[in-house]
Amino acid sequence: MTRLSKIIAAGLVAAFLWAGPALAQSGCSGQFGAGKICGNASGSTGLPGPITPTPGILAPIAGGTVIGNPTSATAAPQATPTPILGIPGTTLGSMGFAGNTSGTATVRPQAVAGTPTLLLPNTSGTFAAGATGPLALDLNTGVLTCPTCVTSSGGGAITGTPPINVSAAGVVSVTGSALTKVDDTNVTLTLGGAPNTALLGATSLTLGWTGQLGLTRGGTGASLTASNGGLVYSNGSSLAILAGTATAGQIPRSGANAAPSWSTATYPSTAAAGTILNAGTANVISATAQPTLGANGGTGGQFTLNGSTSGSATLRVGAAAGTGTIFQLPPDNGTNTYVLQTNGSGVTSWVASAGGGTVTSVGWTGGIVSVGTPTTTPAFTVAGTSGGVVCFTSTSTWASSALLASNAILTGGGAGACPASNTTGTGVLTALGINVGSAGAFVTFNGALGTPSSGTLSNATGLPVSTGISGLGTGIATALAVNTGSAGAPAILIAKGTSALGTGAISSATCATVVTTAATGVATTDTVNASFNGDPTAVTGYVPLTTGMLTIVAYPSANNVNFKVCNNTAASITPGAITLNWVVVR
Repeated sequence: MTRLSKIIAAGLVAAFLWAGPALAQSGCSGQFGAGKICGNASGSTGLPGPITPTPGILAPIAGGTVIGNPTSATAAPQATPTPILGIPGTTLGSMGFAGNTSGTATVRPQAVAGTPTLLLPNTSGTFAAGATGPLALDLNTGVLTCPTCVTSSGGGAITGTPPINVSAAGVVSVTGSALTKVDDTNVTLTLGGAPNTALLGATSLTLGWTGQLGLTRGGTGASLTASNGGLVYSNGSSLAILAGTATAGQIPRSGANAAPSWSTATYPSTAAAGTILNAGTANVISATAQPTLGANGGTGGQFTLNGSTSGSATLRVGAAAGTGTIFQLPPDNGTNTYVLQTNGSGVTSWVASAGGGTVTSVGWTGGIVSVGTPTTTPAFTVAGTSGGVVCFTSTSTWASSALLASNAILTGGGAGACPASNTTGTGVLTALGINVGSAGAFVTFNGALGTPSSGTLSNATGLPVSTGISGLGTGIATALAVNTGSAGAPAILIAKGTSALGTGAISSATCATVVTTAATGVATTDTVNASFNGDPTAVTGYVPLTTGMLTIVAYPSANNVNFKVCNNTAASITPGAITLNWVVVR
């Protein structure tokens, strides 16, 4: 007998013993028939009596099972390891556990129970009487919930893959990874906040840039190569470097809107007080209190002073200035009417003017001018030929020409001689008095010829064809006015000549080597006209046959005419000798 059967039998015996009087009043007193037990099988309240139990109720059952009905309908009890208490929609199943001193704990599902399975821990312990966030325990119902926990769309548990972690309580956390950086030489980055745990995955930033940083962002806009002693300048879109110069003292010069350059001349680094910059030698500027202006063999030195209102005064030396000439000015302003004189050594001083005087003698040399009473009251007298002209017979001698003829023209006499008159032909002087272009006037260069009675036009140009040439046929003048090569223009012979064609065998469907003849002036735009210099119909290859004959292709090239003999027949042909007369006109 199983443990459960023993418990049930012991219970039944006890019931009979405790309910002796009741059993005496019922039908359970005395002995029972085989297979009977005391009970009430009427379905209502009443006295027990001998009844036949459900078959198998007292039979042995498998270990780990209980007697019950796991279905949702009335049925015979059976041994089951998975008993189900209650009927969905009718009775709420529950199981109670009494405390060893007092109280009872009941385990039951919710009204809408679903189909959950409660898995117990595999170690000993006690259920919590309460819960801490994010879990919540309903003390009345015993329901454990997690209002703030994240669940999957399917209702299952959430698990995490590092750096995302999910605790047993359903709390999701992230283990941050580091954000690191590698600074560029010119660009650095400051990481704020908590960069060591800022990211889901470790990340490194390597800073730098490509290309050139533009001017508007503080860069150069160009890839520059340093030059020792060079200067940085802007070319309008980027910075550039004027390479350093190996010559000390040169200074940068503006290139207007172009690149600057170094001066050829060198300049001093300092200038003493009371000095000016002066080029004592070519391209060498120095600060000096004794500047030199001008250069021998070039431009003489001078300096000009402008007046405060108008005009200017210039001080300069002669072309042959001498050597070591120095003028030392007096230490004061002098006295009114005093003049400046030198002692012959360049030292000047103010001295009183010698005042006025009397001319004691006047003389004159050179021909037609003479002086009367030169020591008392000089009188100038000029003498010459009436009807003549004054002339120079030397560089310093005046003279008078001979009498000039009436209505004559004056012509030079050459060195040492005065001009003389020359008689002109009839009407010459009259023609000279008439305006050019008028009737009777001389014809000047590029002037109008007028209408002469006759003339020779051997060297004449600009003659209009349509009106200047008579005796031309109809349309000739019009044709002469049309550009060569245009419609209506007369034909011009460019070149002509003869070309002997080859006599070598020509295979079927091929051409013989081209025959090229020089033709100066021929262009590729010209047309070559050619014909045989004799009857070709008796020459082999050019005889008209039903099988065909040779074909001649003529074409121009620069300064040449060209002829190809081609065989269009089905057999090889060896042509006879023949010559072409050709001409190119345009």
